[in-house]
Amino acid sequence: MFLKNLTKSVGFIIYFIAMQCIASVGFVFYKMFFDSDWSEKVYTLVSNNQMFSKEYLELVSQAVMPMLIV
Repeated sequence: MFLKNLTKSVGFIIYFIAMQCIASVGFVFYKMFFDSDWSEKVYTLVSNNQMFSKEYLELVSQAVMPMLIV
């Protein structure tokens, strides 16, 4: 009984993590293809190696909340 419950719990955790990864990657692809302004800003900041700048962190923060909600 304990092993069955443990296996079920681990399965739910793996399922949650997998779904969170799929939703996150899907949202980033959606944002990159359908919001050209957002993707242009991300490309510019990454190519200029400004990944820890305030602008980059603002763009990431715009994407994090919808990813968590999905």
